Amino acid sequence: MYWLQMAHICLSCHFTPDMAKTGAVTITTIIYFMMLFLALTLKVIICSMALTFLFHYSRVAARFHNLMKQPIAVQAAKYSTMEAQRKAATDTRSAWLSLTNGKALINAQKNAVESSREKVVSVQYGREMGFRTVNDELDAQQKYFSALKDQAEARFNYLNALINLAQSTGSLSIDMLNFFQCR
Repeated sequence: MYWLQMAHICLSCHFTPDMAKTGAVTITTIIYFMMLFLALTLKVIICSMALTFLFHYSRVAARFHNLMKQPIAVQAAKYSTMEAQRKAATDTRSAWLSLTNGKALINAQKNAVESSREKVVSVQYGREMGFRTVNDELDAQQKYFSALKDQAEARFNYLNALINLAQSTGSLSIDMLNFFQCR
């Protein structure tokens, strides 16, 4: 009965009274309008189902997002920890290499100072004998003092490397810094 009422409404909306008088409205037309109404009803139902699906999907997606956010934060913390460990290992390795290189450089500079001091003595003796000039003696002294300066820089760099190694291993303390005070 409901369908017939809807068909009557559809017919009254789409057809003029002249069409009804002439008999242009047939059972086929009524069936057509019933199918049209059915299609419109199905569209409403499908849209309703789609909206319901989207609503539930958005709730599920929000829950999924919240669940995924927690492991992502845990992973970010894990990666941050791993990065800090790698940086600490790299800093420690770099400080250790600087320390061993500094020790070798101190020994090399010590040999350079001894060599340049012996050259100064040799040039002074040669000047006394008349074989060398004052310029040669001053040049030898300049190289000697340059070697002393380089040796002091090597010692300073060695102490910095020692402090950096203590810092990167976590063993740097006030007592250790007091050990390096100039007295």
